[in-house]
Amino acid sequence: MLAYDILRLAYVEEPSREFVKTLLNDKLMNSFPFIEEEEEISAGCREISEYLTNTDVLEESQYQKLHWDYTKMFIGPYELIAPPWESAYTSKERLLFQETTLQVRNTYLKYNFIPRHYPHEADDHIGLELDYLYQLTKQTLEAGEKNKIQRAIQLLEEQNNFIKEHLQIWISEFTEKIINGAETPFYRGMAKVLKGFIIIEPLIIKELIETLKS
Repeated sequence: MLAYDILRLAYVEEPSREFVKTLLNDKLMNSFPFIEEEEEISAGCREISEYLTNTDVLEESQYQKLHWDYTKMFIGPYELIAPPWESAYTSKERLLFQETTLQVRNTYLKYNFIPRHYPHEADDHIGLELDYLYQLTKQTLEAGEKNKIQRAIQLLEEQNNFIKEHLQIWISEFTEKIINGAETPFYRGMAKVLKGFIIIEPLIIKELIETLKS
């Protein structure tokens, strides 16, 4: 759950001071899940940790630089370096609010997930897709604690399907755009972490499902 919590907060909106302070004080990137098992995660976490160690990110000019890095890549006002919506990568016209967006919305509603800024933000925004997976992971843990094994398996299968049918389709192109276009090591590192996590997570989920079924 830690992985999704960090990633959703990194992508859903401009970085808050509270988020940056948490990463700094708790050294969360040093304990990111699968940091030893996945090369991209390891490289990304190292890049972020070095940046946070060597840069006074909370100093106003540095914080604004980090803030602007997010804004110019994902919001505007210029042509976006890395559009953060799935439909921008999967529709022929590269437009928003396409069929993919509706598919994602219907999946959210099936699990009573109402994304922040709904309905003003397209449902297939990367931050919202990660937030959805965070909420499912939270529900899975709760089901496990209550010994509701079939419910936990169902939720894990939903996570696996969503990653394969949505995130894995576009995340490679999205993260490459960030790696090539980001001005700060923070977002270059986060892109590598996201890419690596979406590669390894389905393998971990598959193992968990097999364990629960045995």
